[in-house]
Amino acid sequence: MTAEAERMNNKRLPNKKFRRFINITQLMLFSNNMEYTKDGGIVPVQGVFYCTAARQKAFFNCFREENPKSESVAPFIRTYPYKVANHEVEKRIMLDFNHPELRENEQYKKNCDVNSPTNRVLTSMCSPERLLFILKYGIAYVHRERFNEKGEIQTVDEKHIMRYQQLFAAKAITEKLNSGIRSGIIWHTQGSGKTALSYYLTRILKDYYAKQGIVAKFYFIVDRIDLLVQAQQEFEARGLKTTTAKTKKELMRQFREVKGLEGSGGDDEMTVVNIQRFASDKDKWTFPPMA
Repeated sequence: MTAEAERMNNKRLPNKKFRRFINITQLMLFSNNMEYTKDGGIVPVQGVFYCTAARQKAFFNCFREENPKSESVAPFIRTYPYKVANHEVEKRIMLDFNHPELRENEQYKKNCDVNSPTNRVLTSMCSPERLLFILKYGIAYVHRERFNEKGEIQTVDEKHIMRYQQLFAAKAITEKLNSGIRSGIIWHTQGSGKTALSYYLTRILKDYYAKQGIVAKFYFIVDRIDLLVQAQQEFEARGLKTTTAKTKKELMRQFREVKGLEGSGGDDEMTVVNIQRFASDKDKWTFPPMA
């Protein structure tokens, strides 16, 4: 898999002849139909990987289906309504490729198992509901400016796709909201994309509440100034407008006002706030509902 990733990033993506096809591609899957192995490292080097299109470098991700009880077959795969294969059609296809003997091949039979690595990811990502969800909410264009080795400002444009843990976190949030729960915690490890998840959620939850006639407003709360600046940069790189409350009074004003945006341009927004704005406030505040 490492060799395939290198070919993709070093030969195909920079090749202008491939650009027309890459530009219309949203989701790419690469598989050798084997389980993830790390060969002594921490990054899997074989298995099933996915990415979206890129101008210079594609970021390859693993996908692991939700399986909280560690069952031999994950519930989503086990209960998926697969259609029964038509063996006559299968036979005609093999004859067309002049390989009718494949039907009796043990490796072929193994590959037809619904719990094979390739099929697991195909089912998990390409089932209609999830595929449409990823295409609508799970792709972000990231624009950054940074200094290169020569000290010059370099513009970097990247296209990111939602990671599997972000997908399941977003689905869990909407499911809990549907059941009447209004608060909760999403636990992610360092480097798993918490800020990126917050960006995806602004789009997902805005549509979720819009269907109920509710205007959603989003706050990202941090406990340090450097994290506030970092979060603002990450959100703005993805196209979100960011605002902040410099004083407690300003923050309370924002809470009271029944509107979803601070700006007047209509762009999606995220208000990034330092938790210290709350630290010394012992008064109880009552706010009207947003809708």
